[in-house]
Amino acid sequence: MSINGVGIPSINPRQTPRGSGVADQKIHFTATLRRILSYLPAHKWQLILVCILTLIATLFSVISPKLLGSVTSSLQTTLTAGQGVDVPYVLRTLGILAVLYIVCFVLEYACTHMMVGVSQRIIRTMRSQINQKLSRLPLPVGAMPIFRPFSRSII
Repeated sequence: MSINGVGIPSINPRQTPRGSGVADQKIHFTATLRRILSYLPAHKWQLILVCILTLIATLFSVISPKLLGSVTSSLQTTLTAGQGVDVPYVLRTLGILAVLYIVCFVLEYACTHMMVGVSQRIIRTMRSQINQKLSRLPLPVGAMPIFRPFSRSII
């Protein structure tokens, strides 16, 4: 086959030199996923805490619009009825909303911070394992530089 008649062979993305490609990719994907998931048990408690904090933050995110809707409904009913606005109710509910939004922000920030730490530790472990494997290879001295995990980080 050729592309535009030039004689360059077309590449079928589903076909690899090993075979059909689709089944091979699935096997490699599941093996890779298992290997990556094997690093998670060391951080089990942090992941559980992240899940709990995420659930709480999501709960607050769901409750907040409901409270805002009740304030809007209260304002609409009092204004259409020609009565005065119930200022203490509106201020109290808006204060609760502000606290909910702040707590939600803090919880999401804490979750993000913990997950970044977990991912950095997992990557550090992977890099050190790669460095150990490379150091066991019988290479001539000076053939390959030593892999330093944080050689490119900015301090």
